[in-house]
Amino acid sequence: MIEYLEFEFSEFSLIGVTILAVILAILLKTVKHVVIKKLKRKAIKEYYPLLEVALWFIFIFWSINVVLKDSFYHMIAIISLAIIVAASAGWFIVRDLFAGIVLRFSDHFIAGQFIQIGQQSGQINQVGLLSLSVQQENGAVVKIPWSRINGSIYSKTDSSDKINRLEFPLEVSNSISSEILYSRIRQAILLSTGCSLNREPQLQIINNGDKQRVNITAYALSPDYFTHIESNVKNAIKEF
Repeated sequence: MIEYLEFEFSEFSLIGVTILAVILAILLKTVKHVVIKKLKRKAIKEYYPLLEVALWFIFIFWSINVVLKDSFYHMIAIISLAIIVAASAGWFIVRDLFAGIVLRFSDHFIAGQFIQIGQQSGQINQVGLLSLSVQQENGAVVKIPWSRINGSIYSKTDSSDKINRLEFPLEVSNSISSEILYSRIRQAILLSTGCSLNREPQLQIINNGDKQRVNITAYALSPDYFTHIESNVKNAIKEF
């Protein structure tokens, strides 16, 4: 037995816990870099760090029971861990609560609006105390914490912009670079009469051999402007 500052634990328990901690660390890193990175669902990637923290707390709790079993310090360690867990959980709640208050005070978030936060976009489904519920185009509903929105660049539009969405494809020669092509089409859309400036045009350029296919999405104030916007884009690239 090892006795140090009245701690009593077996050498085997200490070595065993240390080995398991190393194994857990390697396992979590492997899952993160091999499995999580390949997943398409962003929600899993975002919440994986929280899962890691939860697993480490569970492991520490178990380790305390193994190493400090029958020790005077066992209950002290358990209570300390419980306080740390409660404080950590409370911090996340308070952080999101205050971020939500600040954002809703400085801006209006209404169900039915369309919002883009970084790479995520969709229709606001519910405005909550701790998070914003957003329904994406594929039907999935994600809850985005206010603290994340507060630290990101976001844009909102009314539902009318979604209805007045214009989509059309174009084929252009490879003689023009993708960067110039993108710039010309974007400029032609934004300078068109009736174009909604609340949402950025979306361009997807696909290289098909000697041709480039461009899938264009633009937003108009009214469907009456669709023809004008499409005509402006075609005129901007007709020389190619």
